[in-house]
Amino acid sequence: MPLGEVTGERPSNFSVWHRKTLPPRCALADVDWCEVREGRVVAWIETIQVKPEQIKEAGDWIITDPWLKCWYPKYDKRYPLWETKKVVINYLIGVSKLPFYIVYHTPTMSRVRVIDYRKKKLKDFNEEDFTVWLAAKW
Repeated sequence: MPLGEVTGERPSNFSVWHRKTLPPRCALADVDWCEVREGRVVAWIETIQVKPEQIKEAGDWIITDPWLKCWYPKYDKRYPLWETKKVVINYLIGVSKLPFYIVYHTPTMSRVRVIDYRKKKLKDFNEEDFTVWLAAKW
């Protein structure tokens, strides 16, 4: 059976309807962002907001086992990342050959940690450096 909404913070009418109305074989998952340059998609991005004191450990687990658990810092716990999300992301990066980034950030964007899912590498930024990196990346 599909999992319910994890955050409960975004409008979820469609998601709730989908999960209640359709059979379990009909799953869905979202991707937070598609980065676009000059009319073409250049990267897939998943974002997770963290507290400033959490940024240093955010995402370390991705380097060794990216889909075993997804850390949801607001609740200071990990939750299983459902199979549907894995299928969607792996399909998108496989078909598109585009990078997929997980971006942990503080509420003010003063600290950002970017994890390159395909290369299994991470990099820390302040807001200014992240802005330059993201604007110049493609």
